[in-house]
Amino acid sequence: MDDGDKPTCRPCLTSQNGGTVGFRFFVFDLIVAEYCHNNAALGGACVGALSTVLNNPVDVVKSEMQQAQGAARYPSMLACARHLVATKGPRHLLGAGLSARIVKISLGQAVIFQTVAALSGP
Repeated sequence: MDDGDKPTCRPCLTSQNGGTVGFRFFVFDLIVAEYCHNNAALGGACVGALSTVLNNPVDVVKSEMQQAQGAARYPSMLACARHLVATKGPRHLLGAGLSARIVKISLGQAVIFQTVAALSGP
């Protein structure tokens, strides 16, 4: 395993991913009933977009650490985040790669939640 693989294998990211999935299912019923007129695909897309925005800073740090020598340069994810804020500004943590991730995750979640709704029945 090279240094770029280490950030993906860290326990906090594993629980963070599980937390993201749990968040999507937890919030889905509220969003689909209140804002999406019981449209499961639209609700799934909204939940996917929301979770992506909330998760983006962690994903940016993870991606930075996965780059060549990233894991060797930073002793921790917090050190990496501080370096990114100091050199690129806080907007970088919030917005880097966000538009592409929102499209990808939202479309995937729309399909997943529509499939769950169709298989669950009325």
